[in-house]
Amino acid sequence: EVRDCFKGVNEPPRGYPVDLNGKYNSLCFLRRGADGGGVKTKAVINTTNMLGHMHEAEVYAKQQQAVLSKVGYQGADIVTVEDLLAHEYSEKKLRTSYKAWMSLLRSLGVKPKRRAVVHFLKNRVNTYSAPEPHSEVIWNVDAVVDVLKKNNQTALWRGPEVA
Repeated sequence: EVRDCFKGVNEPPRGYPVDLNGKYNSLCFLRRGADGGGVKTKAVINTTNMLGHMHEAEVYAKQQQAVLSKVGYQGADIVTVEDLLAHEYSEKKLRTSYKAWMSLLRSLGVKPKRRAVVHFLKNRVNTYSAPEPHSEVIWNVDAVVDVLKKNNQTALWRGPEVA
């Protein structure tokens, strides 16, 4: 979100994109396409309200669960998109994705055919690169890690373990 310059209305900035030297970069979402020329950017995270933004995302997810419940999906298992798509990054994660998909489908009243789900997932193994470690995409790593440590949230850190 930060490197793409996405921000909600009346929302304080979550951060801003910078080049590999820490200089502001205004390409935003265009960095992804041909016009961006494959420019590598990092994000400077606004740590002042970082936990507030994380909490808002959690509240939003719970609100969406309530909406699903109101329209008849009250028994749906909650699975993460990371688990559903893990096989796309690594064949080693095929089992993780399989379990997530089977759980979700069953909870929605679908009787999935094991072979069909496996076939579907295997056809998509290694079709995307794994998300980069946070240390590769965040400029102010030390400040972000400090906030995560102080708030017992280091499990959210993607990449090498935080000491």
